[in-house]
Amino acid sequence: MKLRLFLYVSCLVLVVFVIVITTSIIPQFRSSTFNAASAKGDQNQTEKYYFNGMRERPGFTVIIMTHNRNDIFKIVFENYANMESVEKIIVQWHNNAVWVSDDDIIILESDILRAYSLWKWMPNQLFGFTCRAHSFREDGSYQYHAGFIEGKFSILLPAPLLLHRQYFSVFNSLPESIFSMVDKYQNCEDIVMNFAVANATKDAVGVCVIAQNGKYGKIDGRSKGDKGLKRRKGHYLHRTICLNELVKIYGYMPLQYSENYLNRQI
Repeated sequence: MKLRLFLYVSCLVLVVFVIVITTSIIPQFRSSTFNAASAKGDQNQTEKYYFNGMRERPGFTVIIMTHNRNDIFKIVFENYANMESVEKIIVQWHNNAVWVSDDDIIILESDILRAYSLWKWMPNQLFGFTCRAHSFREDGSYQYHAGFIEGKFSILLPAPLLLHRQYFSVFNSLPESIFSMVDKYQNCEDIVMNFAVANATKDAVGVCVIAQNGKYGKIDGRSKGDKGLKRRKGHYLHRTICLNELVKIYGYMPLQYSENYLNRQI
């Protein structure tokens, strides 16, 4: 439950990465039943599969975990790919880097690799393309800002975000009160991750990456469905409330300002 709280908005894309090999590669069944020999040996009998009262397709998903053995992996993959009963193959590489992205983000591979090339030297840092900030108010509380504060940032959103997989363990070990807050507002799981990282490192959360060209950006305007959480009433107010509730839980403000940018020239 805790892990989904950070992932359900982000539509987690494990770039490192969990890859779903879809229907264009794997043979598909064309109906929900198939002809199989029954225990009585009737070759023409149609056998139907049920689970909890619902008829199931007689196929299964294969999960293959691999690391730096591409030669034998190809043999194993092709073996499963040629099985008619296999509907989907999931391949998981054991890497430390995890790429997290919202479902309305377009970004070029060159930008991903540019961020990753530097992240390898700074794996404790987050690398994000959408940078935000907080400010301290006169009444002693904090406010969330959908932008920079005097050219500085303190929060990196998963739109998209590159981070070390260790931080998911840190995230999942947080107090239950934090996850209750996220459920209450259906918001702030990304801010929670920033707090967790800043508290663990006692440093600014990471590097703000500037995309190399205009092809990076949000495409939620093309969607005929939900236009995104940020357009819901009270979205930014709830994020400000989350900031202050997290400060109370932690007992201090762990977020620090940063001017670390990875610009277009690098």
